[in-house]
Amino acid sequence: MVYLFAHRGGFDSGGPENTIAAFARALELGAALESDVRLSVDGVPVLVHDHQFSGSSLLPRRVRRLTVDRLERMGTLTLRRLYGELGSGFHLSLDLKDRDAGPATIAVAREAGDVSRLWLVHDSIPLLQRLRRLAPDVRLMHETRLRDLARTSTTPEANMDLLARWKVDAQNTHWAHWTPALLDAAHQRGLLAFGSIAQERSDMVRALGKGLDGLYTDHVERLVGVARELNLERTP
Repeated sequence: MVYLFAHRGGFDSGGPENTIAAFARALELGAALESDVRLSVDGVPVLVHDHQFSGSSLLPRRVRRLTVDRLERMGTLTLRRLYGELGSGFHLSLDLKDRDAGPATIAVAREAGDVSRLWLVHDSIPLLQRLRRLAPDVRLMHETRLRDLARTSTTPEANMDLLARWKVDAQNTHWAHWTPALLDAAHQRGLLAFGSIAQERSDMVRALGKGLDGLYTDHVERLVGVARELNLERTP
């Protein structure tokens, strides 16, 4: 079983990212969804990557200083609208671009009906600890950069021990950095091994051939096709 995540809905959709159209196409292709979440000034989760957003305006504005009504008029998609338009029967991976966006994001997902398909991603283990205490049923993923671990003299295995202790579900690391030993270490601790981000077909074949449990891409149709060729069962 492998998770195939459409990064912001997929670049190959031919339209803007983080839109209902892009996400709907990714779901039709059989992929899970990925995006980034921030909070509006009134505390509403919105799906936008950059901390500044211009929309149709020439002057960028900080997302955190705008109301959700203003952001929606500028073309920003709210998490609530995503669920309202497409339902909740899909896996959704969200990078927490605002450190405090987790509780509101979980609340919207719970209102939509299925927190167990929501994956919240961050590189702070203490932040993930707080979210685990808040919501035992949400999926948590640690963004693990091996170079950052090396700077702190922390081994990848020791980091995985911490993730397992706090019931984090998965580790996301660039697909090329996963070795057989690291994959074994993750699986021995009950962690799923996710990789980002594979764009070329050859990279997708190599990444999935390693035995990764999940992979992110901008080229959704290509990745779904590779998984089909490799006879990999995709998550519903």
